[in-house]
Amino acid sequence: MVWGCCSWWGVGPLVLIKGTLNQDGYVDVLRDHLAPYLRQLNEQHPGMMFQDDNAPCHTAKRTTQWRQAHGIERMPWPAQSPDLNPIENLWDHLDRQVRKRKPQPTSLPELAAALQEEWGRIPLSLVRQLITGMPTRVAEVIEAEGWHTPH
Repeated sequence: MVWGCCSWWGVGPLVLIKGTLNQDGYVDVLRDHLAPYLRQLNEQHPGMMFQDDNAPCHTAKRTTQWRQAHGIERMPWPAQSPDLNPIENLWDHLDRQVRKRKPQPTSLPELAAALQEEWGRIPLSLVRQLITGMPTRVAEVIEAEGWHTPH
């Protein structure tokens, strides 16, 4: 499992997660990776807001308390809406890029290295394209009454 984030200014850290991510592990990720990334961005681009997909570890009491205590504003968002979350498309892109590699990774360390390398190659133009496409995606989801869309 991996955790990553992105913004208008590109991809943030990619974190390899061992095992299942529960609220304690998620708070560790937020503290160790998201918070420093947001601090860095906020220095140059104030007003950042965080979006996640409302997975149980994202909305758990400890997670919510930690985010609030550290001033990380969270965008209100429908529960588990991958059609509306740009990061889902980045996961798909990352998967396709790793699968194109010759030779394919054959061990966890090789896979981890390939994931990090391909994540670092994600073009800023792709991230911005996904973000600017959000109004269209929201309209498509509304039109589909919450059902699947072409994305």
